[in-house]
Amino acid sequence: MYEHLTTLYENLATLLEAEPELDAQRILRIVRPSVRLMVGSKNPSSYPLGASRLGGIPDVPPQFVWPYWQPRPDETDCCGAPLKSLEPIPLNFIAQLDLSAIPQIDEAMPTSGWLYFFYDLLGQPWGTDPHEADRFRVIYVNCSRNTLSPAEKPEEIDPEFDTGDNWDLVPSVELTLPDEYIGFEEYESPRYFAYQRLAAQLTYQGKHPSRFLGHADLVQSPLENLGNPFETEEDASLDISEEEVDELLAQIRRGELQFEDSHHERIHALENDLYPWRLLLQIDGVASDETVFWNDEGRLFFMIRKDDLLAGRFDRVWLNLQTT
Repeated sequence: MYEHLTTLYENLATLLEAEPELDAQRILRIVRPSVRLMVGSKNPSSYPLGASRLGGIPDVPPQFVWPYWQPRPDETDCCGAPLKSLEPIPLNFIAQLDLSAIPQIDEAMPTSGWLYFFYDLLGQPWGTDPHEADRFRVIYVNCSRNTLSPAEKPEEIDPEFDTGDNWDLVPSVELTLPDEYIGFEEYESPRYFAYQRLAAQLTYQGKHPSRFLGHADLVQSPLENLGNPFETEEDASLDISEEEVDELLAQIRRGELQFEDSHHERIHALENDLYPWRLLLQIDGVASDETVFWNDEGRLFFMIRKDDLLAGRFDRVWLNLQTT
């Protein structure tokens, strides 16, 4: 375990002792570390090259290509007005993360390089239609910092639909639980309230939360089972029941089954077929100075399948926009 997580898990163990209604082993099974990203100062006068930021202009290597999306004939902007042209439209830059400066909490995540997040602020898609796949993008680049320079923003970007300014992103590590662990607690039962108390003690409770990895701070429905816009016939043919998964995981906890055993493929199916998606980045639509970035102060969730995270396939990220 990473050293900076040890204290957090020790604190979790202490908190669980005070909540006897909760099954500690089940909590440990679902808790996930997360890097909370506090939105700091706006347009800082001294900004290190390549530093993590929200909005503004990304710092990129010379070969970087700004991503565009291709409108369809019936496309409209976020206000419902028809688009003026069907020419390719540049995506808007949302954030860049310097992975060398982000606390490491997941072995699957690279320890160096940059992640760049883009989204179509003109149309502000919800991420509910497979045809929206080109309207958001995550690009990973691993290069020397001295090769970076501020990108040239495409002239076609409408300033009315852009982040414009930039804000510091200040990271700190915490543990997260699902907003509501379905099937774990009866609504408004003692166990339900114990679960809510524990979650509130582990995780930042302030306004406008943004985070990297961990469990999402939901506005609407859970995200882990978004479906699979990249599904293949092989993916769809996996046959596994939730009851079988629970039994396999119980065997692992009892030490009766190892991941190397023949059941590995079915355990793998739990992670990648029943609950395939993991939060990569959550960005709130309101900055610390109450600047609103997109649709009704909504929240963007960039989600990635665990297999794709392990393979570094950030090009297969999916997005979901949720608002109140």
